[in-house]
Amino acid sequence: YVLAEKVIDESFLFMAANLIYEPSYVSLESALVYYQVIPESVLGVTSVSSRRTKAFISDWGRFQYRSVKSDLLFGYEVVEVNHHQKFKMARLEKAILDYLYLNPDIKHIVDFEGLRWNKDQLQSELDEALFKTYLSIYNKNALRDRAIILKEYLNA
Repeated sequence: YVLAEKVIDESFLFMAANLIYEPSYVSLESALVYYQVIPESVLGVTSVSSRRTKAFISDWGRFQYRSVKSDLLFGYEVVEVNHHQKFKMARLEKAILDYLYLNPDIKHIVDFEGLRWNKDQLQSELDEALFKTYLSIYNKNALRDRAIILKEYLNA
């Protein structure tokens, strides 16, 4: 329940997303918009959870959860807004890896071009050492291949 006078802003929606389906954290397209990698906003909130893939529709929008193994629930931080709202947000490096992990159809540079990710923002904000550390935890060759293509895209 939410009081009628409550302002429904992005941080509230992120907090609600964390609470609606636990354990979860905001990631994927929502995190990429948050970090200004995707140029346009997305409808609803996208998150990652160790529970099964699920979506909820409410008066506030769509809350979508994509499933990953429980050992892949890492790489997020708790963001506090106004000392009373907190939400779990994937770090940029983890949001990218979650996206690549859950979108195996990305196989070529042209696929990244179609996503229209902000190259300048990625190049300036991406912590390559942390990205490599997170990538090694996944231990998936196909994901490693997509990460190599991402690097080629960024350097093209």
